[in-house]
Amino acid sequence: MKIIYENDTEKDEFESYYKEYRGDIIVQKGEKKYKIYVTTMLRLQQDCVTEQAQNGFFQVEPNTVIVQEVTKDEIERVIKKLDGCRYFERLNHLGFAEG
Repeated sequence: MKIIYENDTEKDEFESYYKEYRGDIIVQKGEKKYKIYVTTMLRLQQDCVTEQAQNGFFQVEPNTVIVQEVTKDEIERVIKKLDGCRYFERLNHLGFAEG
């Protein structure tokens, strides 16, 4: 398994920590790639309130994972736990991700 950050700079890491969101994560397992969105519960709640007020509904990105904090260490720890639970294999069955 390989974890890829599409925007892998110190600036991006810093900004994602304070924005409490990161949407540039790819998990590669063999030939298959999975797009993962990482957020904190606080950011998810803020986005929900804002979107409902503006649009009347809130739609969460597929493959959204809620973490304590948006750091590489936390992201990688959680992704490894998800892999241990066969999370990525289940994505294929739900139709969220293709190779």
